[in-house]
Amino acid sequence: MSPGLAFMGGSALPNVRAIRRSSQRSKIACITNPVPSRFKPKRFVKGLVSIDGQRDKKILGIALPALFTLMVEPMLSAVDTGFIGRLGVSELAGVGIAVALIRSSFALFNFLAASTTPTVAAASDREECSKIIVENMYVSLMLGLLVTILLLTLSPGACSALAGKSSADIVPIAVLYARWRAIAAPALFGGFVLSGALRGLQDTITPLISALASNGLNVVLDYVTIYYLNWGVAGVAIATSISQIANTVILLVAMLKRRIVNFKDLSRLPSMDAVRQVGFGAVLSIRTMSILATFISSSRLAASRGAVALAGYEVARQVWIFQAFVLDALAVAAQSFISGFLAKGNMFEARRYSSRLLQIGLW
Repeated sequence: MSPGLAFMGGSALPNVRAIRRSSQRSKIACITNPVPSRFKPKRFVKGLVSIDGQRDKKILGIALPALFTLMVEPMLSAVDTGFIGRLGVSELAGVGIAVALIRSSFALFNFLAASTTPTVAAASDREECSKIIVENMYVSLMLGLLVTILLLTLSPGACSALAGKSSADIVPIAVLYARWRAIAAPALFGGFVLSGALRGLQDTITPLISALASNGLNVVLDYVTIYYLNWGVAGVAIATSISQIANTVILLVAMLKRRIVNFKDLSRLPSMDAVRQVGFGAVLSIRTMSILATFISSSRLAASRGAVALAGYEVARQVWIFQAFVLDALAVAAQSFISGFLAKGNMFEARRYSSRLLQIGLW
């Protein structure tokens, strides 16, 4: 699953530490960039039918690559669904239960990207930027390891609860898929941090290239594990886990080559301050949990109708997620621009970009 699940946990909220650290810059910015006095409905409505060339160009420069990045995973998830569908209805239904569990567990930690974006955007130099990224990455790896252990241990009970009594025969398939997917949690969470850092640097091209490469690898591995190795559902799960690990490796190597991350900082353990800052972002999980509750209840309702109904629901869900991700590119642009402006104290541009993003969203 893509690090760009912003609609299930992303936020453009500023980081508290970054705002305090840039208080002096805020005073200067407020002088050179006067803050609009208040919201003006007429001006906002007029902006719906006008073009703001400079800001629109910058927004599209971030949003379009993010849009393509968000489109990659649902498209290739549909390919995964096609491969699994060839294995049988029970396999497709079982994977549907496991995917609901895995995505719910992983999506709770999308805040790792949202909490990294503003701190990186507000970093005063490359040294500070590298330290922030490495510390947040190590915190994410520890959280990922904890999630892996919990999923390996609790997936039988969780899959049984989601499947219900009428679909008990698909539980072993769901557990097998969930456990193989669980091993990629540390790398996936690290990818959340690296993607969030690149957003803070207003780079959405690198995550797009990484997503295309890793998900392309996923398709190849799906074909090999199913048709050549005959690993079935386990093969699809292994292929997906390998592709998620590859995505994080590609991002990290790219950032090391560009010296966004320094090799010497990789030996730095996270400070308690870094842990607390990541913890602030965990508040966003409350919103995510409410959204995920809807998905889980829907999956359970479909499971209660039998394997055929659950398999059909899984296909329909993939189509819906594809559409939702397409609309989510503006959230990525909001995180990138508004977090940076707020951290630097430029309230004028923060409000202008907020209004413009809302106008484009209404289109």
